[in-house]
Amino acid sequence: MIDGFWISTIILIAMTCGVVYFRATAQSTDSNWPLVYYVFTVLHLQLNPDGLSQSVVLSAILAAMLIRFEFMSGWFLKLIQIAEFICLGLIAYSLFLIAF
Repeated sequence: MIDGFWISTIILIAMTCGVVYFRATAQSTDSNWPLVYYVFTVLHLQLNPDGLSQSVVLSAILAAMLIRFEFMSGWFLKLIQIAEFICLGLIAYSLFLIAF
């Protein structure tokens, strides 16, 4: 059944793919767009608490904030980026299960 919640889930899947692409190809880490994405993810989490794992979403937000505000560099930055990619993959998988 196609309703507003299904459409918002599909849009959030597309936004998740966009954030992954942006993070993978961007030269700079000082962009606010991933943080805007996480606002919509938290909103989706609040509307459907059974869909996404709250710990995964909050871990991804923490990783994004650490990357955005540049508290580290070198191998530790790469470790945090990998953690964010894993969280984004889990979010995309959960959203896909919700939609289909």
